[in-house]
Amino acid sequence: ESYWIEAVSAAFLRMHTRARQRENFHGSLCRQPHGPLALVSVRSVAQDVHRREAHLQRDESAACYLIQQTQAPWTVAQDHRLVELAPGDLVLVDGARPYQFHCPQGVDNLSLELPRAWLDQWLASPPTAQRIDGGHGIGLALRGLLQAGKQLARQRYIAQMAGCQRRCIQGRCPAGRRQFSKATALGLGHPLAQHVGAGARL
Repeated sequence: ESYWIEAVSAAFLRMHTRARQRENFHGSLCRQPHGPLALVSVRSVAQDVHRREAHLQRDESAACYLIQQTQAPWTVAQDHRLVELAPGDLVLVDGARPYQFHCPQGVDNLSLELPRAWLDQWLASPPTAQRIDGGHGIGLALRGLLQAGKQLARQRYIAQMAGCQRRCIQGRCPAGRRQFSKATALGLGHPLAQHVGAGARL
């Protein structure tokens, strides 16, 4: 579990996670950059996530995240608000302030990382910890955007892995061959996709 905390903190922001089941823990994480933005896919067993003041002090900068839990209900707490979310709903979270996630039925979410400088061009005061209905209006459009991003990330990841594998097999990248073999053995994926976890897939 300590490895999972380190992996999640490296891909997102510093935080603490606590799995609700200690045995047979599993999780996967994939971060795919898209210009100034990044799409992150996370799957794991049921867990609670806390980003505290101590974590904020160790991060030089923090982005905002538009997050959707795709298959299970969950709750988000930030700025003295607690919001209950159904599968498909979205929520905006500010990484520069403390927050809590509670996922009692497991984690299967997509998030869009939004750099603060980029987001400030569109929103002067981001509406954090407020439910965005994923079934109607802007929420439905944003939900479609995340799903489209997921498919694009999957296609790019597959293409990157295939290209890397070909180069390594052909002996044109000895160092890459060692990295690819090690990553494959661990079930991790190649650094090109910034991919960590066990049994991971987009």
